[in-house]
Amino acid sequence: NGRAINLLTEAVERDEDFAEAWAALAAAWLTYPTYTETVTLTRAVDEALLAADRAIRLDPTLAEPRLVMATVAQRRGDWLMSERVYQEALVADPDSTTVMLWFAGHHRELGMMSKAIGLTNSALAIEPNSPPTLTEAAMNDFQIGEIERSRKALDYLWFDLGLETPIVWGGRWFHMRNA
Repeated sequence: NGRAINLLTEAVERDEDFAEAWAALAAAWLTYPTYTETVTLTRAVDEALLAADRAIRLDPTLAEPRLVMATVAQRRGDWLMSERVYQEALVADPDSTTVMLWFAGHHRELGMMSKAIGLTNSALAIEPNSPPTLTEAAMNDFQIGEIERSRKALDYLWFDLGLETPIVWGGRWFHMRNA
């Protein structure tokens, strides 16, 4: 992330109106503390929000910087703000399965399963074979008690597709723990 931040900073210094670079810079700053102890969480969040705000002011149609803002709102416990920002992201890019899935996860965390499932189904209609979408559907199934359907979907992702990703591993762990 440090290298990405350096390169993206160089890009926005060369072209201050490069909205997509500002959006990518926001995402890089937000995740930076995960990979290093050289930057404080407060600084990373501040830099991420500044870059996200700049990206949106340059191009209001971008959804990605809004995902950064929604994540910060969630981390701060401001679920209403997060909801509002996700709504804005869907307006900005109504066909973004990434926005739909993140918003579905937001609703799942709040126990609002009908909304989570509705957004996941919208994403499935666009990308029916997308591993992130299939994973979200499996996690929703697990949450509503459709344990066997969830297990089969996660096993398909893990064994058949070979996607040994952390989220699939986490879902399979929940199944083993609750078996």
